[in-house]
Amino acid sequence: MKTANINVKYVNQPGEGKKRGTLKTADGELYGVMVGMLGQFTPNNTYDVTYSERPYNGQIYKTIETAKQTGSGGSSTGRTRDATSSVDAERMFVCSLLNAYIQAGKIDLRSDSVIAATRFLRDAWQATFGAVQQSDDSEIPY
Repeated sequence: MKTANINVKYVNQPGEGKKRGTLKTADGELYGVMVGMLGQFTPNNTYDVTYSERPYNGQIYKTIETAKQTGSGGSSTGRTRDATSSVDAERMFVCSLLNAYIQAGKIDLRSDSVIAATRFLRDAWQATFGAVQQSDDSEIPY
């Protein structure tokens, strides 16, 4: 296991079907992070991390195993944020688009119109984001 002190510049959520997000550091390094740990990281903060390395297609990929915050850039609220649950994500998707349709005058405020639009948007969610398959944990890149 290797160690490093990193300053996080970006925290990126996992791609569709992936189990790892990524961190980009201020010096341009990229680290994979399991989705359960991703909420620990905040941009502009520094961390002591342990990480493993794995070769893939001629590149070395780093995956963070443990992390401890060692400094703050002042932008942190002191709270970590967990990934949004799939139920909440669907609800946010449907409500946001439903609101936009109503604001644009595309949907009447009759209950049958709102119900039909809601069902349509839930179907759209299920056909796209709701259909995410879990990937093989050994698959890289992140």
